[in-house]
Amino acid sequence: MERTACCVEGGRVGGVRHRTADGATGELRAPLTVACDGRGSLARALPELGPEHFPCPMDAWWFRLPRHEDAPSGLVGALGDRFFTALIDRGDCPGLLGIGDAAHAMSPVGGIGINLAVQDAVAAARHLVRPLREGTVGLHDVRRVQRRRQPTTVATQGLQRLAHTQVFEPLLDGRTVFGNPRRAQRMTELVTESPWLNRIPAYFIAYGALRERPPAESLR
Repeated sequence: MERTACCVEGGRVGGVRHRTADGATGELRAPLTVACDGRGSLARALPELGPEHFPCPMDAWWFRLPRHEDAPSGLVGALGDRFFTALIDRGDCPGLLGIGDAAHAMSPVGGIGINLAVQDAVAAARHLVRPLREGTVGLHDVRRVQRRRQPTTVATQGLQRLAHTQVFEPLLDGRTVFGNPRRAQRMTELVTESPWLNRIPAYFIAYGALRERPPAESLR
């Protein structure tokens, strides 16, 4: 099925219009439409949403290449003139599609876009499972999800922008990160040699600013 447009009536989205592979068209109606189609999301084109844009010195091009027997295994990276490359050996594992970028396109810094997508999905399930089952879902339910997830998203994008200005822009321009070599060395030593500082990035990347838990209905 190919997506074409949202069904908007009276300022409210009531589903999507679609076109199938054989050219037939139709509509899928729903009390709540969840946009989970990435940074090119159909929902991001709705003028009512008004996405905010932030400058980013880099972006990611994802593509799949055939693997040869003599290709290196594991994760291999390289830094060149105005570009980074990363070769990820996925073996026979198929790709994974998550939600998140449809609402807040993330920079590739940290590779945590999928983390936020999963956290978004868990938070949405917890707040919406009962209203959806009872047929009472409304704008106030959706706003509860927004209020829950916005702090983590804002904090993550803020840290990414800090990494852009202090690390990646200097690297891409051939300059020293954090302004001078001595400061860069002190920052590296502080993070690597402090046990409690080591835990903070790992926890934040794994769980976000607010840890999300699935709804009780989904637990065995």
